Amino acid sequence: KQRSFVISNVITDNGDNINDKMRYFAGTDVAGLVTFQVYDRWGNLIYRLDSSESGLVDILWDGTYKGSKVASGIYTWLAQVEYIDGEVIGYSGSITVMRWWEMLELLVLRLYFRI
Repeated sequence: KQRSFVISNVITDNGDNINDKMRYFAGTDVAGLVTFQVYDRWGNLIYRLDSSESGLVDILWDGTYKGSKVASGIYTWLAQVEYIDGEVIGYSGSITVMRWWEMLELLVLRLYFRI
């Protein structure tokens, strides 16, 4: 059985309102998102969402934790999706947080030190 659930994998947070938040798309076979969690590289829970509707939905995680912006990097997410037939399926993946100033700093260091 083919199921629909697609989630974005990059937050750029550069203020252009494109990829500034996570977004997921769930088709008509989805009843809703039961839970959604984001973890840092040490396994600390940094975001949690309990229940959301189906369709094209912004997940309100914007790359912050306790009001501060997280560092650029790769974060793990876990989601439980409930389908209209009652089945709940767990999904996992990663999201990359890219801060333009950190990327620029890295580029400058690489050019300067030729690394």
